Amino acid sequence: MKMWSILNTSSGCIREAAERFGTASHARRAQAAVELHCGATASPLRRAQAAVESSPSCSTAHRLRGQAAVEMLAYAAFFFAVFVAAVAVFLQVQSQDLARSENAYAQEIAYGFADSIHTAFVAGPGFAETVRLPPDILGKRYWLLVSMSPDASAQETGMAYVDWESTDKNSSFSAPTVTASYIYTEDADGMVTSSPTGNFIVIDPSEGSFLNISNEGSRIRIMKG
Repeated sequence: MKMWSILNTSSGCIREAAERFGTASHARRAQAAVELHCGATASPLRRAQAAVESSPSCSTAHRLRGQAAVEMLAYAAFFFAVFVAAVAVFLQVQSQDLARSENAYAQEIAYGFADSIHTAFVAGPGFAETVRLPPDILGKRYWLLVSMSPDASAQETGMAYVDWESTDKNSSFSAPTVTASYIYTEDADGMVTSSPTGNFIVIDPSEGSFLNISNEGSRIRIMKG
């Protein structure tokens, strides 16, 4: 009896183990089937996606987008170059116009000053006139110069010059006046002085707006008005 009981117990354990093994085996087979099914399903999707990405139409679309971007950059560079060239031409023309305006204004000042000296010379001794000088040439500082000599016959005198600080350089314009002996009266403001060489009377309109020109018989005197 005891042997029989042991055999029955052993047989029950074997059956239970077999049932469990069978259940696990079924589970593993089911899992394998699911994985096989999912792999079979996913594989065509991946292949289809790869086929679409490698298709000629997709490559053509990428190529067209790249070409459009390059063309857009080329157009932008072209229009930027045209804009820079237009600005450069505009600035050059503006600079030339400003230089011409300065020259025209300096010419007007020089001839007006020369006419005032000529008027004093022709009017004779005792004549005196106060003239008003422009403060600048289109915002640029300038100086009036008159060539002079103690002896009028020793060298040419009576040339009137306008020197100014131009846009890109120092410029000068001259106008002829009369050959005479010129003297000046220096003032404390420094409006009327002489050049270091003593050959020119130098007038600085930034130090005063009025200038007196008089005829003293044998000499033309220039002084601050």
